[in-house]
Amino acid sequence: VGMYFPVIGTMRSRYLPTSHRSVIMSIYGVPLNVLVVSVFLYIGRLGVTGAFAVATVALVTAVLCMLALQGIRAREARQHIKMVGGIVKARMNMINSLKEAAEAQRSQENSDDASSVQVDGKSVDEDDIWLDHARHSRHNRGSLSQFQL
Repeated sequence: VGMYFPVIGTMRSRYLPTSHRSVIMSIYGVPLNVLVVSVFLYIGRLGVTGAFAVATVALVTAVLCMLALQGIRAREARQHIKMVGGIVKARMNMINSLKEAAEAQRSQENSDDASSVQVDGKSVDEDDIWLDHARHSRHNRGSLSQFQL
């Protein structure tokens, strides 16, 4: 009995927002007060056994509600884990695709270096040679042989 009020106070402060705490506690207090008044009004008909039966039914109902809430909480936790796992998987896929794109770009750069040739001691890409050839062929109808490959 001595631990009840400190524990309930701690749970209220942890789970109920301060701005809504009094409203929530009032709403939950109404059914409890209705139950207590009903038992006191019919105590003559119920007797002690009937009063304990009502208390037992109330406690069993509370336990069933608690189990239902725990099931809901577990289901939401599983959904949250799936969602977070999906986000992590999507980010990992994005990182892997970025890595693959970077590797492809590096290999393209390496292949571009392999396709370059030396012209007059300078490194020139094949694309540069063809562009240069196109420029010269328009002006003087030259050929690639003038580049001393």
